[in-house]
Amino acid sequence: MTQTPAEESPRRAENDDALDVLTARVRELEHERLRLRDQLIGSQQELEALRTRVGDGDAAQAALNAQGAWERVEALEGELNTLRHESDVRLREQEQAFRASRTWRVGHAVLRPLSLLRGSRSAG
Repeated sequence: MTQTPAEESPRRAENDDALDVLTARVRELEHERLRLRDQLIGSQQELEALRTRVGDGDAAQAALNAQGAWERVEALEGELNTLRHESDVRLREQEQAFRASRTWRVGHAVLRPLSLLRGSRSAG
């Protein structure tokens, strides 16, 4: 059954809208990933600065500050691990949610034949 151009136009517009929504969502997820990565890097730098500070001072000063500094280092390491875990969990949940959405399924169905066609062309 062939469709007339008038019948194809609304479907094409709907597919374009679905693709726009998916593209925007992917951008949002990428931005969140980058934000969490930056936060993680900042925590790592703070951890290294504390480790350096403990190692650079004279023995007496280092002994006075060691306990508090190492507690802070341990706290930062725990925070770092928590951030990594939360980031992974949040990104997996968001990915599952958008992949389960109607928009994603429609966009995937629309683009799948094109990606298969591109893949077969590059393999040949």
